[in-house]
Amino acid sequence: SISIMTEIGNRLGHAQALIGVAKCWLEKKEMDTAIDNIQKAQEIAEAVGSKLCMLKIHCLYEGIYRAKEQQQELREHVVKFHECVEEMELYCGMCGESIGDKNNQLQALPCSHVFHLKCLQTNGTRGCPNCRRSSVKPGFV
Repeated sequence: SISIMTEIGNRLGHAQALIGVAKCWLEKKEMDTAIDNIQKAQEIAEAVGSKLCMLKIHCLYEGIYRAKEQQQELREHVVKFHECVEEMELYCGMCGESIGDKNNQLQALPCSHVFHLKCLQTNGTRGCPNCRRSSVKPGFV
């Protein structure tokens, strides 16, 4: 898949394929080879500006450095992981909890803001808590 993505010029697909290859190396406990693939994926993800890829990359680094007991590198990637989460605004606008950490039902409003369903149900208003737009036709995520 890496050569196909390279051939068609899909750099994001190339980065995602490299992440997949790195995961395979991790399964075989080949940490250094996994790091090589993650570094290549990171270069591409940074170049195309994919925050989601960067989130996955820092998560992989975190697992590797935790297993290798390299505390300084581990801390660095934990911080970068949390910075990505904050940049992507993956938090419920009402309760402030992270979205996706737990198996909670989410609700997307027409304005594209996403909240925990339980938070919206206890809100008591019909508008978006963030932008105050009317939320007549919410959709489930």
